[in-house]
Amino acid sequence: VVLRGGAQVVDGGGELVVGGACVAAPDDEVDAALLGALLAAERLALRLEKLRRQIRKAEGKPVALGILSGYRCPAYNRKVHGAVMSQHIQGTAADLAIPKGKQTLYFRCAEKVKAFKRGGIGIYPNGGLHVDGRGWLARWNSYVGQ
Repeated sequence: VVLRGGAQVVDGGGELVVGGACVAAPDDEVDAALLGALLAAERLALRLEKLRRQIRKAEGKPVALGILSGYRCPAYNRKVHGAVMSQHIQGTAADLAIPKGKQTLYFRCAEKVKAFKRGGIGIYPNGGLHVDGRGWLARWNSYVGQ
């Protein structure tokens, strides 16, 4: 299935994949809530493309974003010990793999994307970057060492 903006939805063998991002949901939970989350995931994919362009501009070369996590159904969010009110459940968040030493650059690039600037941006202990469009400001940095 191709959504507006060109994001593709494919069956990833028990998971749904939207534009390369895993939309983890057991088959018994694919319902109206998931379809709503797919629309949110489409908006998120467009925001991630804006982020990729910002990073490309800053790096001066083509870049690809490694998406570790996107939409999560509530059951999968519990399984991975996600926050109870996680933006992943709303379909507005993504966790990205960041090349070592690039956390600050990616963080600053995320702040240039309007939806993320007004949303959540955080760096995890493993160096991954979280971005979301929650609509209110949230920032954190739990990365140790670069």
